[in-house]
Amino acid sequence: MRLTTFAYYGTFMFMEGASKIKVYVINLARSKERWDKMAAQLAGVGIPFERIEAVDGMSLSDAEIAECYSPLKNFFCYPRFMSKGEIGCYLSHIKAMRKILHDGVKYGVVLEDDLTVSPELAKLPKILSDIKFDFDCMKLISPGYKKRVIERIEIAGTEFVRWLKPPTYNAAYLMTGNGCKLFCQSRKKFYRPVDVDIQYFWESNLKIVGIFPEMFSFAADSKVSTIDVKGRKKSKTTFPLARLVEEIYYYANALRYRNSSSLLSKSK
Repeated sequence: MRLTTFAYYGTFMFMEGASKIKVYVINLARSKERWDKMAAQLAGVGIPFERIEAVDGMSLSDAEIAECYSPLKNFFCYPRFMSKGEIGCYLSHIKAMRKILHDGVKYGVVLEDDLTVSPELAKLPKILSDIKFDFDCMKLISPGYKKRVIERIEIAGTEFVRWLKPPTYNAAYLMTGNGCKLFCQSRKKFYRPVDVDIQYFWESNLKIVGIFPEMFSFAADSKVSTIDVKGRKKSKTTFPLARLVEEIYYYANALRYRNSSSLLSKSK
């Protein structure tokens, strides 16, 4: 399994606090055009960024998959089989988190390569400097169905929320070093897609928040992640009762831990 990274730093000026932040763009070797588009957008933002070569799931051997993936748990505890693309995607995000830990930055922004960057991203260093609550993971894009918000606060015109069940999609999120450590340590073997696993916040003790306005949107010409979900909706189902078991397990624990990471009661 290749673990190489390719560093790229666009022309930028450091903003206040930007030296504590770095952007990591996950990109397959064969998707050079996507990388070029992302690099062009990020070059003027004011935050250093780097390319992380994605793990190509289709090139993984059976032995490599067996090392990180549990088909038994997948069958009984998740409603559909994971594709090789999803396994590669999971390993790509773990690779990005390990790079954040290696670099020693306070905040790492992990991106997939099919996004449009909002001007709001340039405000991120200042926003982070104003935050007084503790968190491990911040969703910078949260498309899809509206999730139930259980807490929200506003700081200097920026809204932060917590959900009973955080949205899926891992196309853009921020991780602290502690968040990377917690998640990687809790996921020696996985059986769900990475965006789903992050939803199960109590398993890794992650404090997850969302931010509005969102700092990214999906590019108009891209509906599918090249490293992830090809065939996700077409994948075969597993154990017939797996979805019911998953839902009961999730909400029983989510309701139990819903107040464990309150934005209002815990501060830095």
